[in-house]
Amino acid sequence: MNALRVPFVRRGKQDVEHATGFWAGAAHRVMARPAISLGLGVGLLLAAAVPLLGIKTGFSGVSTYPDDVQSKQAFTVLARDFSGGLTQPAQIVVDGPVRTGPVQQAIVGLQRTLASDRAFGPSTVQVNAAGNLALVAVPVSGDPNSEDAFTAIRQLRADTIPAVFSGVDAHVLVGGPTAGAVDFFDLTAQYTPIVFAFVLGLSFLLLMMVFRSVVIPLLGVVLNLLSTGAAYGLLILVFQHGVATGLFGFQQVETIEAWLPLRPHRRQPRRGVVRPAHHRRHHHRRGADHGGGVRGVRLGPAGVPAGDGVRPWGGGADRRHDRPLGPGPGRDGAAREAELVPAEVAGVAAPDPGRRAAARR
Repeated sequence: MNALRVPFVRRGKQDVEHATGFWAGAAHRVMARPAISLGLGVGLLLAAAVPLLGIKTGFSGVSTYPDDVQSKQAFTVLARDFSGGLTQPAQIVVDGPVRTGPVQQAIVGLQRTLASDRAFGPSTVQVNAAGNLALVAVPVSGDPNSEDAFTAIRQLRADTIPAVFSGVDAHVLVGGPTAGAVDFFDLTAQYTPIVFAFVLGLSFLLLMMVFRSVVIPLLGVVLNLLSTGAAYGLLILVFQHGVATGLFGFQQVETIEAWLPLRPHRRQPRRGVVRPAHHRRHHHRRGADHGGGVRGVRLGPAGVPAGDGVRPWGGGADRRHDRPLGPGPGRDGAAREAELVPAEVAGVAAPDPGRRAAARR
């Protein structure tokens, strides 16, 4: 832990038992009123996660750039005078006997329908030499990565093509960058719940095997969901709804990047610290709720810490002889008990080893 320290910079010894400052005070207040602190924390995280219910996923195209960017200015001119999707047109593939009358009439009818739709520009048709494939290329008006372009592709697939090619011996597919983005959105919406269930379920099983408990892995899953939901909720509140964008200099966008929900914040649950209950009673008598802790916990069959690697903070016979803090009497003849407290609290307010050594002398 102390390897590769910065030379010529020394950190003075600190009495962590009587530590002062914001975080030390916050830790003491939280431990003094755990129920109220838990309610406030959960309520705050739930409130921050509420905007997640209105998330809109997509891809950020050139239309989301600031107005002073030259690429956006050029795109605006292209979309106004021609069609914004000339470089990324929708590609409609007609698989079938394209030289026959019914298929040719259907292709002409499709071009006529597209010409009357303001969401698309002028279309072109190419037929291969074998006469069994035709490619209808049509640009999308505006930004190909905008929500309007995605809606136009969905309508083309769901309504326009089925109506035009009804009863025609041909198989029609819609491709292109915009159509590929629509497919990506649909696949993401379909598999995101499966990915979350797999990751959280695997985390639950691993934590359950390590701690031999059900409460601890459930707590880890709930905390992961709350923290991730709050982070995404604040992100949507700022970037999608535009709250405080001017204050931070951010750019408001119509949608959030579709790949972002697939990369949640990987927050590993903090490992707890088991603290002997007689330490807690001792510090209660002194008027403080903090004390020693034990790290490297292995839970026994009855949920009692047991096994190697369980060490009390400070000195003592248990540390010298590497005895596990399990069931059985201690040096004072009293049965040992233990409680699980957050690692941060035990780290902030661990007892002073020097003071405990002086007390033993």
